[in-house]
Amino acid sequence: MVVVLLSMKATDWEFTNRALVFGLIFAGSFPLYSLDRQNSVAALASWLGPRIGADPDHTARFLFAFAALLLVMAALLRTWASAYLEAGVVYASTVKTEDLVADGPYRHTRNPLYLANILLAIGMGALMSRIGFVVAVLLMVVFSYRLILREETELRSNQGERYERYATAVPSLAFALTKNSLRRTPAELERWIQSRIMVLGIRRIQRCVRDNFEPESVLRDIWS
Repeated sequence: MVVVLLSMKATDWEFTNRALVFGLIFAGSFPLYSLDRQNSVAALASWLGPRIGADPDHTARFLFAFAALLLVMAALLRTWASAYLEAGVVYASTVKTEDLVADGPYRHTRNPLYLANILLAIGMGALMSRIGFVVAVLLMVVFSYRLILREETELRSNQGERYERYATAVPSLAFALTKNSLRRTPAELERWIQSRIMVLGIRRIQRCVRDNFEPESVLRDIWS
């Protein structure tokens, strides 16, 4: 069943309502405590602790801390990825294939938003039952992959060889720790320069506020 779902692209309704589906995955996974009353982290800690010579309680605390770290990483990755897309692309009801973004997190993974969703499911799964954890992560992976199939099919059709080069250089869901050798397009280079100017402007304002200077005058200096 899972193999069949993975081989199918997301439907128009699924893509349009993907945010709703993501929410339903979590909404449907938490109530599974009614079928399995043991917490996923508690179960893993009870099994893992004695095997590594650690106290199960300390192991559970470590696992919860790791889950919290995953949630922070997921939030940062989504924020970073969204910053390189317009709101009309992030929340679009149709696949946008006019431009190919290959900068920022998109130089490390082709689908940072979906990767963040999977990390979010794993992190949130620490609060779910064992069955809830499996269901949430499995459904998130399957649904994200089906969305990716739909998006990449249309991108390949529209972008052609350019997207093929990008897909060859950058992994789909894994996060490459080193940047690929893709060259920035003029539009990507412009966004990169604008982001650096904005960062420098914010840092300069912070210094001025710290030193009791007038930030309005600094803004005039930056943009004049």
